[in-house]
Amino acid sequence: MKKRIFSILLAFIMVFPALAGLVPSKEAKAEEGNSIGTTYYVSSINGDDTNTGKTEQEAFKSLSKINEIELKPGDKVLLEAGSIFEDQYLHIKGSGSEEAPLIIDKYGEGNLPQINTNGKGTWYQDFGKRLDNPGHKYQGTVSSSILLYDVEYIEISNLEITNTPLTDDLAYNDLNLSLI
Repeated sequence: MKKRIFSILLAFIMVFPALAGLVPSKEAKAEEGNSIGTTYYVSSINGDDTNTGKTEQEAFKSLSKINEIELKPGDKVLLEAGSIFEDQYLHIKGSGSEEAPLIIDKYGEGNLPQINTNGKGTWYQDFGKRLDNPGHKYQGTVSSSILLYDVEYIEISNLEITNTPLTDDLAYNDLNLSLI
């Protein structure tokens, strides 16, 4: 009897590690599924702002839909190759994390997606005090194609971005620029 119990126990000890290797660990499941975050698709070519934005077939049309969303760690915002977002901008809300950054990139083949802000995307910038340069504009309205304000862990790739000044012939820091 002791010999039989010992044999069963020995067989269990030899087989159990092999079976344990067949059950994926939590880390392996996370890597396989990589299910952290939501992917949002935006296409000026094929999108519609009444769509969910969560598949290529259900892409949003405008960047304003992304501006309405508080993004979470691991989220992705993918703009369709060849799309042109005229008079549009991204003002990102929400941060990524070190383990799961926010990704802004393109999907599909073709030309890089273009964000042509054209002076839109304005926001009020206030540094709170003048710097040591008396000509420094420490507050006023500025335009940003992609605004990353008080956010972190964001990776941006494969976009073409253009913008024009808010006023003609004056740089944003020109001494003659009036502040709003």
